[in-house]
This record gives sequence, C-alpha cells and structure tokens, in this order.
Amino acid sequence: MDHLTKVVQLLEQAWQMEEQFLQEQPAEERGLPGTFERWSRKDVIAHIETWNDLLAANIRASLSGGTPVDHGDPNEKNFEIFNMHCAKSWQEVYDYAARAHQDLIDAVRQLGNEGLQRGDVLPWLEAQPGWRYIGGSTFNHTLIHLGEYHRDRGNILAYTSYLEQMCRLSAGLDDDPTWQGNVLYNLACAHALSGQTQQALEELCQALRLNPRLSEWSRQDADLESLRGEPAYQALYTNP
Repeated sequence: MDHLTKVVQLLEQAWQMEEQFLQEQPAEERGLPGTFERWSRKDVIAHIETWNDLLAANIRASLSGGTPVDHGDPNEKNFEIFNMHCAKSWQEVYDYAARAHQDLIDAVRQLGNEGLQRGDVLPWLEAQPGWRYIGGSTFNHTLIHLGEYHRDRGNILAYTSYLEQMCRLSAGLDDDPTWQGNVLYNLACAHALSGQTQQALEELCQALRLNPRLSEWSRQDADLESLRGEPAYQALYTNP
C-alpha cells in the first residue's frame, strides 16, 4: 500500500474519531462555553481543524509555486484560533470542521504519493518526507488533543486509550526503524502517564534502540517523569 493511501486512511480515521468525540456530548451541554485554559469539545475540534485548514492551504501554495506560510509562535496562534471560534455554536464548529477536514484530504490527494515522498513540500520539514508530517504528525495531533480533553478531566484510561490507538494506527505508515522508534516512544509516554511503569520502560528501551536520537529529549520529557527513579530507566543512560 502506498503512502498516499495510508495517509488518507489515517486522516479519515481521525475524522471519524473527531465526529464521535463531538457526538458523545449531550445536546444540552453543547452550548456551554470553554476557556482558553480549559477547552470545550467544540474548542478542541475547532483547534484541530483550523490547523488542518492551514496545512491544506500551505500544501496548495507549495503545489502552485507559492510560499507556504510560517504561522510563528504556536501558542500565539492557538490563542488566535480559540478566539476565532469560541463564540460559534456547536453546529457551526461541526460544519466548519467537516469542510476543513475534507479540504485537507483533497489537498493531500492533489499532492499525490510522489509529493508525499518529498522533503521540500513545506520549508520546515528539514528534508523528512512529507508523509511523516502530513500523515503522522497531523494524525497524532488529533488523537493527542482528544485524549488530553479526557486527561484534564481525570479520565486517564480514556487518555491512554487514545494514545494507544494513535501508536497502533500510525505504526503502519512505515517500517523504517526510526519511525517505529518514534511510535514506541509515544507509546512509552502514554503508559508512563497512566502508571504502567514496566510496560513503559520496555517500550522506551526498544524506542531508544531503534531511534537513538530520542535519547537526549527523553531525559527531559515531562511525560516520562514517573520513570526517573526506576533503576531500569537510569540504566538506559548509564549502560547504553
């Protein structure tokens, strides 16, 4: 299966999860506002799909010979996105999100399998193939935010479930050891956050073996804080 098919499938699966996430909210709660510090469900979806909308525009700019836009500080952009959508109704956000997501899929199809292999589609790819960012990072961005909504409300099991799905589904994008190391690293973070220490340590060990470049970041990653005192964690860095 080529990368175009895989990326489109991932994006379609992401939208199915977003739809389910929105539809799970009781109708009487859909009008309740969120805050920038604590997003409502519609705020989460508006955030995800605005970034997808911007990505689609940048893909088309690249294809037409234009210059993709660097949106600068993501925190400032996220605040702008929140304010852009926070007063909209649940239905308005849903309609916008559905259109934006389909627009991204159309842009990816326009880019094609050959374009997804290129490392110059977007200036900030730093020579990595486009599918890693457009497929992997975009898909991961969706599931991380869906999971964080539940995590912030004390539902760690739901959070872990989203991250496990993220890793299981994105693993199929490529067999390259570096990519598989990234997937296992994300899974280790999910299990560390949910208190599954032994499983997290085993996955982290495999991840660093497959992608040693993750080692430096793993030493400071807050998601792995619960592992710091474990002898097996310390041995990863004292006995490489």
